[in-house]
Amino acid sequence: MNARAVKALQIAGVVGVKEILHQQPHSPCNDCSELSQRQFQERMQTQPQLDANRYRRKIVWLIIPTWVAFAVESVGGWRWGKDMYSHKYAIHLGALYWLTWLVLAVVIVSPLLIAGGFLTLFSKWNALRVRKGWLWLLLLLLTASLLLSMFSCAWSCGGHPTWMGGYQ
Repeated sequence: MNARAVKALQIAGVVGVKEILHQQPHSPCNDCSELSQRQFQERMQTQPQLDANRYRRKIVWLIIPTWVAFAVESVGGWRWGKDMYSHKYAIHLGALYWLTWLVLAVVIVSPLLIAGGFLTLFSKWNALRVRKGWLWLLLLLLTASLLLSMFSCAWSCGGHPTWMGGYQ
């Protein structure tokens, strides 16, 4: 195992990696079979990747509400813009009208979710560096989502949420 692999295992939090790799040939800990040692090494090599996948999924789940809320706002704004004074273009939700208020709540909370995504990204930077392409993609998605959530907040909380007029 090379020095980079040892460093990766140390970053992943595996304690005593050097001691495991540099054991004396006749120590009692070396009585393990080659198969179990191979399984141990495979598990230690995949653990950082599993952690990175878990953090990526968490960040993506924190981004999704912003994009869904913006889609609902866009459809409502488009329908309201057709004829502001008539309800013939409005989408009739009936008993599900409360969903528009739920979207409004998501719009208000979404900047906090994005901030949580940034916090996860920067606090787990070393774990997410396992695959560099994903790191920059997540940073780009979080930045775009933050800008989008700020626009949604300004549109919804700027006095009168006009997109709600597209629903009835």
